[in-house]
Amino acid sequence: GHEVSAFAFELLAKEPPPCTDLDKADLPAISRSFYEESRYVLNHRLRNVLGYQMRYPTFREGLRAQLSEEERERRRAALRSLPWAVAGRLRAIAVSALSNLGLSSSSKVIVL
Repeated sequence: GHEVSAFAFELLAKEPPPCTDLDKADLPAISRSFYEESRYVLNHRLRNVLGYQMRYPTFREGLRAQLSEEERERRRAALRSLPWAVAGRLRAIAVSALSNLGLSSSSKVIVL
């Protein structure tokens, strides 16, 4: 668990919080029970007995892929909102231009 968390913080270029002994941690009961019941899982049976192939061989590849997908999704979301941002900026420019002419945005203007 600690190795996975440390790597995740490293990927995010963040300083991990200090480790605290579970007995001394100030946690709500539900959080405490989660950590008390956490298990280390080995996947060798999935691979060796059932022939399952992991998409990512280790947690490192999996975390890198997850972060990469989140970054791609953020870029996609920014691009989807771009037309609205441009339209909003154009409207603001038009309102400003009308104001400079002494007109309001509700004025009827004929463009020739």
